[in-house]
Amino acid sequence: LRAAKITLLLKFFVRVGSHYNSLTMSKVSIIIPIFKVRNFIERCVCSLFEQTLTDVEYIFVDDASPDDSIDILKACIERYPERKGQVRILVHEQNQGLPAARNTGLAVATGEYVFHCDSDDFVEKDMLEEMYRAAKAKDAAADTTTERAKAAAVVTATNQLP
Repeated sequence: LRAAKITLLLKFFVRVGSHYNSLTMSKVSIIIPIFKVRNFIERCVCSLFEQTLTDVEYIFVDDASPDDSIDILKACIERYPERKGQVRILVHEQNQGLPAARNTGLAVATGEYVFHCDSDDFVEKDMLEEMYRAAKAKDAAADTTTERAKAAAVVTATNQLP
């Protein structure tokens, strides 16, 4: 069942760059739009900050939330000082909706992979680590298949008669 969950979640785990540079990129950027989620945001943030994968960028997008969701977020950040340097809070002056909030986050994401998390969701502590490991294995398999196809194309092209 756990493997099935990871496979399903990989659909939401998007590879951004083809070459990971550990000096400039996080392994994973998480984009969390925030709008009227005061009853859920604390549980969401705590579950994300308690992840076993530590090389994570957290991008919260305040989509002009009229409630105290952002105050609750900031209180959570203070409780996890080791994560504070990994957090960005972006602000929309007017509510633009979920797709725009996600796009705002995508525009600044630096992770090798991006994960979209709704602010009323919460996750298991090792979810990102498991997804990252599965995604890397999937990418390695895809890279091997691509290299084999390229090699076969070269062999085919060099064995053709003029």
